Amino acid sequence: MRLTLVPLAVFASLLLVNACSHGDREKLHDKASNLAHEAKQQAHQVASDIKTNDSAQAEEKLHRGEQDLKKAGAEASVKLDHAALEAKVKARLANDLGASSLTNISVAAADGEVTLTGHVASTDQKTAAGNAAAAVPGVAKVRNDLTIAP
Repeated sequence: MRLTLVPLAVFASLLLVNACSHGDREKLHDKASNLAHEAKQQAHQVASDIKTNDSAQAEEKLHRGEQDLKKAGAEASVKLDHAALEAKVKARLANDLGASSLTNISVAAADGEVTLTGHVASTDQKTAAGNAAAAVPGVAKVRNDLTIAP
């Protein structure tokens, strides 16, 4: 039997993606470290169960553990994809609007849809932020909920 550590492979490849800041890379690293720790704990539990249970029960638990690990890996992959897209949009906003724009604009991404919230100084900045986000590869739709600061 073979257990694959999908979350670690996904994490390694996503680190090669252009994360916008050191903080984003740290968040991705922390998520991957947590997944690796959980996988290690599950492996230790399965090994312990094998020692104390008969082989049929141990085999079933091992199978369930493998399925759970694959599911967790797939879920982690999706979350990391969202985080990577957010980082790319933040980098584009900083590049196009200036680094100070990131203090007033929040970015959320899910399934190729990016939502911008916060406030900007003008309608032109709101439009520019929406256009910058839309220009990022992987962004299918932009929901521009930015408000104009009084």
